[in-house]
Amino acid sequence: MKTNRPIRKLSEVIDLLGGFAFKSGDYSSNGYQLIRIANVKSGFIDSSNPVFISEKLAEKFSDYILENNDILISLTGNVGRVAKISEDSLPAILNQRVAKIVFVSEEIDEIYLYYVLSQIKFIQYCERVAVGMAQKNISNKQILEYEIPIPPLATQKKIVERLDAIQKAQELNDRQISKAEELFESTLSGEISKNKTWPNRKIGEICEELFAGGDVPKDYSKIRIGEYKIPIYSNGIGDKSLYGFTKKPRVDREAVTISARGTIGYPEIRNEPFYPAIRLIVAIPYSDIMNVKFLKFILGTIEIKRTGNTIPQLTVPMIRQEVITVPPLSEQQKIIEKLSAIQNYKKLLLKQKELLRELFDSVLHKSMNGEIDG
Repeated sequence: MKTNRPIRKLSEVIDLLGGFAFKSGDYSSNGYQLIRIANVKSGFIDSSNPVFISEKLAEKFSDYILENNDILISLTGNVGRVAKISEDSLPAILNQRVAKIVFVSEEIDEIYLYYVLSQIKFIQYCERVAVGMAQKNISNKQILEYEIPIPPLATQKKIVERLDAIQKAQELNDRQISKAEELFESTLSGEISKNKTWPNRKIGEICEELFAGGDVPKDYSKIRIGEYKIPIYSNGIGDKSLYGFTKKPRVDREAVTISARGTIGYPEIRNEPFYPAIRLIVAIPYSDIMNVKFLKFILGTIEIKRTGNTIPQLTVPMIRQEVITVPPLSEQQKIIEKLSAIQNYKKLLLKQKELLRELFDSVLHKSMNGEIDG
């Protein structure tokens, strides 16, 4: 590790407490949330699918009861993920193959250590030393061998203050993104419901063409080169939907594509000639009935029932039967302008999110290396 900070092993400042091996028969409908491997994500605790241990049983294993701001590390699977317990996850208790950091030295600030271990280099270290092919495992001893920079405590606290300030800006920006998304949904819902005289029609009735892409053409290239200029799109979001390039388009008009697999129902406008493949659904509305941008906005809000047991998917008949409100074209354009303004604002916030993330990573890296003095 290249740094002008003093380097120490984790074993000099912390110990690790592994969780208890609770059995599925111990689970309860309420009580203490059991923090398992699946709950520990990089930077947060995922409580979307909680499992509980009864309060009575938890009291028998009080050494494993967690407190606010306890720092946890995953020891199995995606090893080296670090997260803090928040009050939202409490009361909680620690399960096996998740370790809690126990501080044994006053030389290190707890939040400073959390930031240090949140760096990608810690995950890379854990993945490198972990054992196991199908599922990686790392031991407490291996983690405690990891070396970190430990400047004077006063310097650590100044680094934490700096990083905390950036993190607060990130949290504020994330809240603004959520508000922009809520505003988009409420605006669209309010606009299309304000006039009860606007007709409701099936998507199949307002589309000139509605079909699913077939196999990828045999004659194609993974990169745009020479005659291979026509993009081939499959199911996915953004760049992940670009499969390659071919010579001739199947669609040469503005259209909306809808993911039929994977990112089910995701709509995207296609402004250039393209070739749809692998069951990607294409909708080309009648230009005198429906604006393509308006159709894209509408498709982004409707819930479409899926089929398929192993691989859920959408089909053209499902899309065809969906009923949507169809305002006059002039009203569609007004709604588009309002929604586009909200989308543009959200794009600015997303760009700000990326800049804040880069700033945080840069300040963290330079602080660890001593390039930025506390």
